[in-house]
Amino acid sequence: MALFTPIIPTAQQHPNFARLLDDLHAPVRAVIEDWAQGYANPNRNFVRDFQSQFDPQFWELYLHAAFKHLRFDIAQPDPAPDFVLGTPYGQISVEAAITSHPRDGIPAHRGDLLLTELRDRTNDQIVEHATLRHCSTLQKKHEKYLKDYQSLPGVADRPFVLAIAPFDQPSPWSQNTEALWRVLYGTRLKPQADGSVLQIIEDSVLNKAEAPVSLGVFMDDRYKEISAVLFSNCATVGKARALSAGDQPCIFKALRYRAEYGALQPREIVAEKKDYHETLLDGLCVFHNPFALRPLDNRTFFGRDVSQYFFDPSTSTFTTDASDGTLIQRFCVVLVPKEA
Repeated sequence: MALFTPIIPTAQQHPNFARLLDDLHAPVRAVIEDWAQGYANPNRNFVRDFQSQFDPQFWELYLHAAFKHLRFDIAQPDPAPDFVLGTPYGQISVEAAITSHPRDGIPAHRGDLLLTELRDRTNDQIVEHATLRHCSTLQKKHEKYLKDYQSLPGVADRPFVLAIAPFDQPSPWSQNTEALWRVLYGTRLKPQADGSVLQIIEDSVLNKAEAPVSLGVFMDDRYKEISAVLFSNCATVGKARALSAGDQPCIFKALRYRAEYGALQPREIVAEKKDYHETLLDGLCVFHNPFALRPLDNRTFFGRDVSQYFFDPSTSTFTTDASDGTLIQRFCVVLVPKEA
């Protein structure tokens, strides 16, 4: 696919797509084009949508690359789901989705506003916003499953995984997995001033209309049709830049998991491109549904740079399977040369 040969007018191009057309970003384009090798493009409009919408198609390309890297057999049936994967532990269906900004919200590509009107945003505000957007995406996809997906031959009688990436606000990478923990398990961890950690259990959150929205949807069987959620807040253009060739003028800042301290005391890394390393799967994680009708086999992603989260209702305990050094978040600042 000729992803970066414009086929729509400049005015219709997504800002991220238009930005990548600059020669400075040629190495990034090469990575994304490599991800697209073998992509089936079943709806025939993928390139046009990539150039005009960008975020959903970028996420699908990343997932395609990740599944190729994992050596899964990949099928892309028409009309859905996005992927049917053959793994050593059986076939699974994967439907890709993003959390996008609300109609009256600020799109993810407006990172310039982080220096002005969004400068004083707190982590609580970021997580609260992301929580509501994830709730909306999960609800819509679950309803779509019950109405349409479950009768499709690529979905019936196999685990159904919903793959979600956040593009709901500027700097969506900064939400980490906090919002999704609230949505799926109704749990949030809050560091305290004395160094302790407070575990907060929540069953709902209020939306803008002050109406309660349910949390903890994996804590009972209400979403039993969804076997697991595959998630990454790190599958952004920064991922492609980190994997690209050459020493481009940019600075990476990342937080990585420290097994001895947990996710609340991560290791911080600041490095130039030439000194920074990241893998394709870094930052990818799986949230398992303990009440799933067709559970995802725990071994499917085990030991492959992918973090996994489990809840055991019989003991009311959470288990994390994450390697030391696992990527929690990352952002990149590109140093644009000054024109003479």
